[in-house]
Amino acid sequence: MKKYFSLLLSFLKIGLIGFGGGSALIPIIEEEIVTRKKMLKEEDYNDHVIVSNITPGTLPVKLAAAAGKEICGTAGMLGATIMMSLPGVGITVLLVSVLSQLGGSVVTQIKFASVGISVFIIMLLVNYIRKVLAGCKQTNTLTAGWIIMLLAFLLTGGKEINNILGLNRTPIFDISTVNLLLLAFS
Repeated sequence: MKKYFSLLLSFLKIGLIGFGGGSALIPIIEEEIVTRKKMLKEEDYNDHVIVSNITPGTLPVKLAAAAGKEICGTAGMLGATIMMSLPGVGITVLLVSVLSQLGGSVVTQIKFASVGISVFIIMLLVNYIRKVLAGCKQTNTLTAGWIIMLLAFLLTGGKEINNILGLNRTPIFDISTVNLLLLAFS
C-alpha cells in the first residue's frame, strides 16, 4: 500500500510540474520513478518510453499508465494515470476561466512566459540526448547514435527546419514521428 501511495504522489508531483509537458517529461519521470524511488529498472522504463512513443495518446499519461501497471498492477495503472492527468485538467479549466475574464493583455504576457518555458524544455531534451549519446559511447555505437538522431530529425522536422530557415515552401521530408517509429520497428 505504501508503494501505491508513493506512486500516486510521484505522478501527482510530475503532473503538477509538467503541465503542458510531453516529451520533456521523459527525463523527469525517469528521475522520479527510476533514479530517486527505484520503482522501475532503467531498461524497463526505456521499453515503456519506446512503446509510449509509438502508441496514440499523450506521452506522459501513457508512461504513467505503463509504469503504474508494472509497479502496482491495474490499480497502479489507473491511479498513476489519473494523478498524471488531474493537475493538467484542473489547471487548464482554471486558466481558461481566468483568461476569459481578464482579456488580451494577459494572453500577451503568457506568450512571453512561454518562451522561457520552451527554453527550459529544450534544455531537458538536450540533457536527455546527452544521456542517450553517453550510453551509445559506452556501447561503441556513438557514430550510429548520431546518424540515427540526425536522420530522425531531418525526416520528421521538415516543417520546423523550413520555419527556422524562414523558407515558405513544402518540405522535402515531413514524416510523422509515429510513422518513422513504425518503419524502424517493422
